[in-house]
Amino acid sequence: MSKAGNIVKITFKSLMLGISLFIYAFFIFRLCTMDDPKEMTKIIWNDVSRAAYAADPAGFEALDQEPNTYINNEGTFWISNVVYLPSADQLQLTIKYNDSTLKYLKQALGDETLVLPDEPFSYSLLDEDGNRYTAYSSVSHHKQNYNYRRLVFEGIDMTDITDLYVDIYYVGNINYGETPYGSLKAWDADLATTPHDVEKDLPDDLK
Repeated sequence: MSKAGNIVKITFKSLMLGISLFIYAFFIFRLCTMDDPKEMTKIIWNDVSRAAYAADPAGFEALDQEPNTYINNEGTFWISNVVYLPSADQLQLTIKYNDSTLKYLKQALGDETLVLPDEPFSYSLLDEDGNRYTAYSSVSHHKQNYNYRRLVFEGIDMTDITDLYVDIYYVGNINYGETPYGSLKAWDADLATTPHDVEKDLPDDLK
């Protein structure tokens, strides 16, 4: 083989090796940055949970539960970091959706030029008896091409609840008589729970 041929061969091998290393590094980077933001994994402390903790720090209880299904059938919403606070009658959970979900929402609404509000979705909980819980607050975060909502539902007493679903409606058309835009199981009484490490989530003023 000529000297020029060797140079071409070496150059080609080097190029292929460089491309392979780039692809490998890209996937490693994506894996390392796809974890939920820390604030989306912790207990959110509001007036209700703070008062419950201050009243009985030693007896304050929080329970984690891993959902059976993390994504809805349409593949548009994910649920994670579900924690129930019996002491505060709260259920806290994180919903994640891709930026592309907003494009699909516009298509479903029949107007791809529609300017969506900063908070395009409304969230509620529905139990097995048809009772709906609409009192909640949220904390938002955006990472890469994903939107996160840490939701804090109030007035949730699991004593007589077997199943809870988080229903997601477009804020411009909240009709609980219609099928929600997205739905995920948020709690299942038949699934195991584990104690949540409350200490690691305490803000400085409650320590």
